[in-house]
Amino acid sequence: MSSEKLSQDCQATLEINGESYEGSTGRDHGHAEMDALHLFIMSDPGGKKSVKGSIKYCAEILGDERTPKVVSCPSRPCCLKCSAVLRALGFSTAKSSSWSDKSMGSTEWGASMNVQALLAACGVDYAKITGLS
Repeated sequence: MSSEKLSQDCQATLEINGESYEGSTGRDHGHAEMDALHLFIMSDPGGKKSVKGSIKYCAEILGDERTPKVVSCPSRPCCLKCSAVLRALGFSTAKSSSWSDKSMGSTEWGASMNVQALLAACGVDYAKITGLS
């Protein structure tokens, strides 16, 4: 494993309504924070038994300002794009974590189709986020 690969490795935890979703880079869902959002959807927290139903339910949870939402990414600050997404969704950072206004350099950023659908349902412009630099 090259040192460049190690430097891009990251884990993040999203705490949403008392539940933890552990995301990692390298799972084909984007950065660790986006992977955790993907896992949130796929856990089907509302028991809707369909991805479409889960996305709708997850959007309702994230859209409720009373829902506690915290991101923990202790190894480094959340990148510019993950910060923009999570802030738009109403997340705060854990004590060991911080937002960033810097991109992750050569690291590609993206999100699964399910996360893109969740962001659309939450009114977050995915194309605008991908254009940030």
